[in-house]
Amino acid sequence: MKAKDFVRALNAKNLNVFTLNDAVKIIGKPSNYVSLFLSGIDLVKHQERGKYYLDGTDPIEVASNVVHPSYISLVYALAYYKSITQIPVSIDVMALRQHKRLNVEGYGVRFIKLKRSRFFGYINDGNVFIASREKAIVDCLVFGADFFYVSESFSNMRVDLDTGKLKKYAKAMDDKAMINRLGFMLERSGLDADDLLPFRSRMYARLSANAHVKDTRWRVLYAD
Repeated sequence: MKAKDFVRALNAKNLNVFTLNDAVKIIGKPSNYVSLFLSGIDLVKHQERGKYYLDGTDPIEVASNVVHPSYISLVYALAYYKSITQIPVSIDVMALRQHKRLNVEGYGVRFIKLKRSRFFGYINDGNVFIASREKAIVDCLVFGADFFYVSESFSNMRVDLDTGKLKKYAKAMDDKAMINRLGFMLERSGLDADDLLPFRSRMYARLSANAHVKDTRWRVLYAD
């Protein structure tokens, strides 16, 4: 098989990111032959052992297809939905198993292991597995993303957010400090959050490093 025919076959299968086994099935030759064949194709880039992608593939498509299942979340997901002005230089991937950090086209890729009970709320958007808007916000509040970005994102996405789903996801994460932060953010935005009150932590949750003002209703410390 010629290189151009192989690339054409990948395109037909919508495989911008693929494994050595995928290539073996297409070419019909032993894996050692296929590995050598791939190394001679300029359009094929080697990510890690047994993992490849086509040159020009969006780094987030590569990052979300390294570990299966997994999805992109946290600040990069907020940027994906164009709800913050910051352009992240790293990509956070939520997965059911740990994986070493990677570099994909100049982006640092960090993998965060989730319990299965927290692994939900993501979509497949053109071969990019990414948190839904609601799950991205919840994940950010659990894993300590800068509250300024979360609040900015919430305001900018508010018209597209399903508040009921947001609360449902929050409760399912089983993280009381996150409930404190979310309830505070919802009420500051003029939305009702009374149904979250029973799930609060008794401890105060800090919203930023310089937070010092107490909100006794939601038990958070925030900056002026």
